[in-house]
Amino acid sequence: MKKRWKIGIIGTDGGIGSGHSREVCAYLSEGIYSAAVTAVYGEKREEAEAVAKSVGLCAAPSAAAVMDAADAVMVMHRDGRAHTQYALACLKKGIPVFVDKPLCCSVQEAEEIADAAEKNHTVLVSGSAVSFSPAVAAVREEIRKKGAPSAGYLSFPLNDQPEYGGIHFYTHHLLCAAYAAFGEEIRSVTAHRVGENAAVIAKYKTFPLIMNFAANYGGLHIGAYFKDGTATMQEMSLFETPRLQLEYFIKVLSGTAAPQSRTELLWPVRVSCAIEQSLKCGREIKVQP
Repeated sequence: MKKRWKIGIIGTDGGIGSGHSREVCAYLSEGIYSAAVTAVYGEKREEAEAVAKSVGLCAAPSAAAVMDAADAVMVMHRDGRAHTQYALACLKKGIPVFVDKPLCCSVQEAEEIADAAEKNHTVLVSGSAVSFSPAVAAVREEIRKKGAPSAGYLSFPLNDQPEYGGIHFYTHHLLCAAYAAFGEEIRSVTAHRVGENAAVIAKYKTFPLIMNFAANYGGLHIGAYFKDGTATMQEMSLFETPRLQLEYFIKVLSGTAAPQSRTELLWPVRVSCAIEQSLKCGREIKVQP
């Protein structure tokens, strides 16, 4: 008989007005997955109660109570600086955990989280749902057919509010797309502020990747330029990508999908921290291997 996973939610930023926790609850309440929400906790009681009520629950009094009521947890705080404490608490108890992007905002903390998952032989899933976009898959397929591009391009809105962890809040969307489409061989990054916008040049082994973060633009694009003179440019749609990400987590829990590698989990944190450092000093920063 297929296991029905009891999912706990920690982090309800935005309540039912915005935020990813309400989306997860809505998907799992459809009854089409082998999982259901059994506990919800958020620091702001009113938001937590609103999200919990959407699935017929009362908000849990603490994160520990969520862990006691669930056999897998999803950490959904917008601020990545809040992720480490909850992820580590779950992993040390042997509870599988999904951590919304970013995994965290520190390379050292990312390594601690990955170490805890490995030590306790526990499932750890993280990253941006953008990597599940069909546009990313289309560019990856073009690269598979034509070989390494002569250049790559990504664009995404900029949202670097200090209360959400600054530049880490949105860089991980593009970095997870970059990993999925272009691979992990970024050697260094150079980042600059241009007005309210940010531009990043990431150096892969044989080509540059331009990442454009636009403060007043809502477009999401991914493209690749090839040595044969051709190019592909795709608009990334987020339609259904959070659902696909949730489905992936459930598949990993059930053993029907391969878990993410340590490299895939840590790579966006390493690159995002390098971008943050480059923005502060204005110089090219090498990415930690």
